[in-house]
Formats: sequence, C-alpha cells, structure tokens
Amino acid sequence: MELKTGNGMTTFQVMAELTIDEFPFVEGLPKREKSKLASLWDHLEEARAVTDEKGLLIPLTYAAKLGGVSHQRIFQLCETGHLEKVMFADRAHVTEDSLVEWVKSERLSGRHVEATYKSVIKAAFQTAFEPLKNRKKSQK
Repeated sequence: MELKTGNGMTTFQVMAELTIDEFPFVEGLPKREKSKLASLWDHLEEARAVTDEKGLLIPLTYAAKLGGVSHQRIFQLCETGHLEKVMFADRAHVTEDSLVEWVKSERLSGRHVEATYKSVIKAAFQTAFEPLKNRKKSQK
C-alpha cells in the first residue's frame, strides 16, 4: 500500500529524496553491490541479446572437438575470418552458423597442390602398372 503525499509523490520517493537532501554524508558511503539474483539476471539478459543477434555460441575448445581439429587450428580459422569469433563473458566463442559452414567446406587434410597434365598421367601409369610390377617380383 503506497501513501500519497500532497505533491503527488509516494512516501518512498519522499524518503529517498530525504536521504540525499537531508543527509549529505550518505553520498560518500560505499554503494551496495547488486544482489546475486540481479547480477545473474543481467548476465542472462546479455546472453539472450548475444544469442538473438549471433545465434548459438560454441566455446572454441568444443568447436575444435566438433570439427576434429586442434584448438590452435580453430584460433587460426578465427584469425583468417573463416570462423566468426564472438567474445562473451570474457571467453571466446564461435557462432554455430560459421562452424557449420566451415565444416561443410573443409577440405581433406594436407596442402592443396596444383596438378599438371603430366603429373596426372604419370600417377595414372604408376597406379596402373603397380600390380604388374608386384606380380613379376613374386614370380621370381
């Protein structure tokens, strides 16, 4: 039940103003920290806002496990822009969408080598005649 004063203010508002106006020493006192519940609520609101904007956030070490690579490789991919890195709660995360896109496009391990016509023909002949060489060795 709120009591109204003559000027339309509630008694709580009047008391709050009295503390500031009538007791100036109160300003110098340390302020009370937020309660654990209020602090938790603020963190959850921040998480909801980031998730609404960026989608699901995955910690880097878990992203490395899901991608089958080391966490150093995930850091490299973030630095080169292949994965979208988001800092949240003093931790690095990647977005679900960027991780899925990277996994879809991931090449086999090893370096990409440009193949020439000559190297392809040579590899084909070696592959084709390998069984014949092995058969000749076994007959001797």
